[in-house]
Amino acid sequence: MSELLNNPTIGEAGRDKAMRLVDYLTRIAQLRSKVVRNVDEYQNVLWLNDVPSQKGCFTQAWGRHEDHDSDVWIEIRRPIEPEVPSVPDVCRVWVRPESLRNKNDIPELPEEITEQIENPSWSEDSDEPELIPRTKRLEDYPKVQHAWDSYINGPWLSWQKEHNVWTTIHKVYSQLFAIRQEQSRLQYRLHLEHLYTPLGN
Repeated sequence: MSELLNNPTIGEAGRDKAMRLVDYLTRIAQLRSKVVRNVDEYQNVLWLNDVPSQKGCFTQAWGRHEDHDSDVWIEIRRPIEPEVPSVPDVCRVWVRPESLRNKNDIPELPEEITEQIENPSWSEDSDEPELIPRTKRLEDYPKVQHAWDSYINGPWLSWQKEHNVWTTIHKVYSQLFAIRQEQSRLQYRLHLEHLYTPLGN
C-alpha cells in the first residue's frame, strides 16, 4: 500500500481515493463493535462435538465422507418432528392429551372420569336436563387399561425415543440457523456501508 501511495503517477486524487479505501476496509474489519476476546462473548456458539451422530447430520470433524464434498464443513438437515401416535379408540375418552407430550413421565389414565350421557327422564316438556353426568371408574374397565398398557409400551415409548433424538437435532439446527441469520444480517450491514460510504470523486 505504501508503494501505491508513493507512486507519483497516481496523483493526489488517486492517493486520496486509496486512503479512503483503506479507511473503508478498516471500518469493515472493525464493524463498529467491540473485539471479542472470549468465545463465551459470542451471541451464538456451536461446538462441533454437539453435532449429534444421527441421520441428516454431518461435520468434517468426524472425517471425510463420500456423500459430502470436502468444502462442506457442517450440515444439519431440518428435522421433522415426530407426531404422537394415536391412542386406541377405547382409551380416547380417558386420555388427557397434554400428558402424552410430557416425555419426563409415563402417561397414565385417570382413576375415574365423568362424562355426559343422555338423561332417560328427559323430555321436551319436562324440567329435567337433557344430559346428566356419569362417573366411570377405570378399575371397572380392564380392557381399557390393557389397551393403554399396550399403547404405552409400544407406540408411545418408540415415539419418546424418536422425539428425544429429534430434540437433540432440532437444538443444533436452531443454533446453526441463528448463526446463518446473523451472518445474513452482517452481510447486509456490510452492503449498506459499501453503498453509503463515499470513496471520492
